[in-house]
Amino acid sequence: MKLLADYLKINLDHVPRSTPYYWFEKAELSFSAENIYHCKDLALVAFVAAKWAINKRSQPIKSATIEVLALAL
Repeated sequence: MKLLADYLKINLDHVPRSTPYYWFEKAELSFSAENIYHCKDLALVAFVAAKWAINKRSQPIKSATIEVLALAL
């Protein structure tokens, strides 16, 4: 989890405790610290986690051009 968080540039302290279980569930796996997972399964979990991280990031605010502002008037 630490390596994945470092790669995704997310702070694990900001990830709710249930979220990693959600990532595994969406990858159709059950999470257990004692389980040994195949790389292809962990790749699916990493994909789900990446989508989660992207959706949690704030979207940049785009400034409107003068033309767009003129249309709004």
